Amino acid sequence: GFVASANNRTVPAGYPYHIGSWYSLPHRFERITELLASKPVLSVADFKTIQLDQHSKLAEKYMPFILKALHGLSNMTETEKSAYSILKEWDYSMQAGSSAAAIFETLYREFIRCAFSDELGEALFASYTGVASISRNATDQIIDLQDSPWFDNVSTGDRVENMDINMTCAFSRAVAD
Repeated sequence: GFVASANNRTVPAGYPYHIGSWYSLPHRFERITELLASKPVLSVADFKTIQLDQHSKLAEKYMPFILKALHGLSNMTETEKSAYSILKEWDYSMQAGSSAAAIFETLYREFIRCAFSDELGEALFASYTGVASISRNATDQIIDLQDSPWFDNVSTGDRVENMDINMTCAFSRAVAD
């Protein structure tokens, strides 16, 4: 066996004693445990590979939703078409020179904005996103549900937006950025 931690929640949701409230998303922990479990015995070189690993489990989780929302979108600009092609071919590596990683990170940030800013307003939204563990955990929860009142833009009246519309909103903003 092995022990791993990445600032993630270490006890199940029903655990009766308070351990803490500020947890990172579980994706880094999941990737570390995936790599640790990849072989029965790990070498120094394996641990170096683990330390230098740049594969994003967050992107691995979100990209199917992003690609689903963008698939068949007919009104993309040429720049958006190019960005979409880059994302479709991406291996979820967060290397510094990766265009796909830059697009994804910007899209992820804009997805949080598209989902939450209309309800919160700019000042509260800025405070809300100032503590990444709160906004990122909430975003992960609504992605898991795939349906949430947060997806509806309160400024559009009777129209009810869904997750796909929030993804396309985020994509357009990310590419423009």
